[in-house]
Amino acid sequence: MVCACARACGWGARLLGYLAPEPSALMSELKLEHLGDDDALERFAPDQVALLNGIGSVGDPSRRRRAHDAAAAQGFAFPVLTHPTAIIDPTALLSEGAQIMAGAIVQIGARIHAGALINTGARIDHHCFIGDHVHIAPGAVLCGQVTVETGAHVGAGATLIQGVRVGQDALVGAGAVVVGNVSSGMRTIGVPARESAL
Repeated sequence: MVCACARACGWGARLLGYLAPEPSALMSELKLEHLGDDDALERFAPDQVALLNGIGSVGDPSRRRRAHDAAAAQGFAFPVLTHPTAIIDPTALLSEGAQIMAGAIVQIGARIHAGALINTGARIDHHCFIGDHVHIAPGAVLCGQVTVETGAHVGAGATLIQGVRVGQDALVGAGAVVVGNVSSGMRTIGVPARESAL
């Protein structure tokens, strides 16, 4: 997804390769070179390359954040990545490393913080606050003034009504309809969504 988005932005010729524990068949299809695992980052100077975080949040949402934080601590920068088909209001704030994928909509006054991923076709309505390293999965709908705190994951096709708050590291399941706040570190699933421990 990230590589396809970068290419759609015209960055294809500038992609040097990818870091992963093992080579990926998908990345081979994209004609990207496997540069090695995370230790290979030592071969590059922070002032010579920028990084795009391609780690998803399935299974362990914190992996994406840990990789970002480790590279940032070494001085590497993460540019904002916005697919050309995304609709982003000029008043929206996109912080370092934010990624807005194809067909996503980010409305007036929204704040998308560091390393957050707004995936394909997700809708972020007016004055939403999306914290650091949040993942909003494909097709999720956040009505106005929703707050999603650091490290939380909002599943595919979930709907969050206006003004709700999703706590830090919480998980909103795919297709859930959230009509009340979600506590930090909790999971909420169903229609209407109900909380349970992760």
